Amino acid sequence: MSLIKFVNSYIFKKRLIYFYALDRVESKNDYVFNFNLNNLDHEFFLKEKICSNQFLLLLDKRKFSPDWQIFIYLDNDTVQGYSFLHIPQESVWHDSLPTGKDEARTVSSFVEPAFRGRGIRGELLKSQKNFCIKNNKALWCVIESTNISSIRATQKSKIVMIRTNYLLKLIGRNVFSILTNPFKFFLLWGNKRVSR
Repeated sequence: MSLIKFVNSYIFKKRLIYFYALDRVESKNDYVFNFNLNNLDHEFFLKEKICSNQFLLLLDKRKFSPDWQIFIYLDNDTVQGYSFLHIPQESVWHDSLPTGKDEARTVSSFVEPAFRGRGIRGELLKSQKNFCIKNNKALWCVIESTNISSIRATQKSKIVMIRTNYLLKLIGRNVFSILTNPFKFFLLWGNKRVSR
């Protein structure tokens, strides 16, 4: 394990928070579908075998929850990419940060390797922006500072604000979450330790 990976995993992690501009409705893409996980028949994906195991694991973890919306890029009977929106009805902690009731947080965005470079991630994001415009939600995401490819892809979108989040860890467990712009400091205890 490299020194940087060790420090990120067990001591200290820096993450960037991007808030997206939502100034107009984007055109609809016929390959992007979205569903609330409370209403999604996840068994369909198991039976049809049109997606990866990673996708199925994330669906299974979040199934039957009204706080999650899934956006799927489906072409040639294959899930080529996906992204989740965390849209709680009240402020809820997820991955050491709160998502407010007037916010939507994009999580677990992924394009299958065979389909990268085709603009799929951008199309998923456009659909998420449309959803947020229609539902009056601020849209944001968190990216680890070491994930250069995701940072580059995100910076191509219109961004209205960037914040920094620092996680201080004790033996790999997040203990403190610090936010900049404005400064906030959280002790991660109880419901603030909700898993990813």
